[in-house]
Amino acid sequence: ITFSTTHHSLVSIFANKIIIKNNHILKNVQFIDEYQGKNIPKETKSIVLRLQYQSRYKTLTTEEVDKLNERIKIDLNKCLPISIR
Repeated sequence: ITFSTTHHSLVSIFANKIIIKNNHILKNVQFIDEYQGKNIPKETKSIVLRLQYQSRYKTLTTEEVDKLNERIKIDLNKCLPISIR
């Protein structure tokens, strides 16, 4: 998931919220990259997180993972001042 935010210090807080809310299937949230510069508004950083899903009961389909990603994006937009990229 890639998003932009001016609240860089909140990244670890909402990463924990993502894990807690989806702990039955989301196994890991990993910080991948942070970018500040061209095409990103001043005072804003673009942040990339890798989400790792794993079911104990079955292989997840692409459609299931896509739905999980969309739900997480919606949740993030509700609780934090971010812009999904």
